[in-house]
Amino acid sequence: MKMKETFERLTQEIEKDLEKIELEREEIIRKSRNIIREATKVINFIHQWKLEEAKKHMETLVSLKKELKEPSKEVYDYISGLYKICLQEYVEASIFFFYTKEKRIPGWEELKVPKIIWVFGLLDFLGEMTRRIYDLIILGEKKKAEEEIRFFEKVFVNLEPLSRFKFVDNLRVKIDGLRRKLEELKKLYVEIKLGKYI
Repeated sequence: MKMKETFERLTQEIEKDLEKIELEREEIIRKSRNIIREATKVINFIHQWKLEEAKKHMETLVSLKKELKEPSKEVYDYISGLYKICLQEYVEASIFFFYTKEKRIPGWEELKVPKIIWVFGLLDFLGEMTRRIYDLIILGEKKKAEEEIRFFEKVFVNLEPLSRFKFVDNLRVKIDGLRRKLEELKKLYVEIKLGKYI
């Protein structure tokens, strides 16, 4: 076979492979963005205490997650960032919803996500809890605010040992950031007990 024909054949094969990758990649991008959009809506409605609206979007979010297929090995390198982010947002919204609604935290097996994705989603959930605590204080819900601060600490203490795994991108950074937030919340807790916030 002539060199020109060989290269033409190889190029055509590569082109077909890339076209398949492109189609799968575009589908995952579309579905991932829809998941992120719905997760944001769930979180926002929970913060607004509109739980029925949050429930509707949570149902949509669960359906979208079921439709999302894990990328093939060929596609993963081209989409891994967005794919991980959308799963993380899904976990964050799911935990926030079920904690608000049922006072429970669904695990990675229930949510059908990798363990490390679940950890990142749980850490992001604690970030939302910080906002929840300040909102409760503004609303004058002192007792509930105290309960949420204690809950925050309980979850954080269990996650903190994971910060030693420095090879996991952003894990230590997130945990360190939440440690600072916890210190602020503890200080706030003392001020609440002293009656500074009524």
